[in-house]
Amino acid sequence: MSPEPIVFLPGMMCDARLFAPQIDGLSHERAVMVAPVHLGERIEEIVSTILDMTPRRFA
Repeated sequence: MSPEPIVFLPGMMCDARLFAPQIDGLSHERAVMVAPVHLGERIEEIVSTILDMTPRRFA
């Protein structure tokens, strides 16, 4: 069984660059994605959109 994909959630004013060392180190072992956070005005919208984009199970 392959390890669960990892999904990083950057803060509101950050992007994937924040996690560059982690992405580089972990992407050799498992799928890694950084969820965009500028997907809505309310946290409920952002979370709903992110969950639609991510695999069913992730770390």
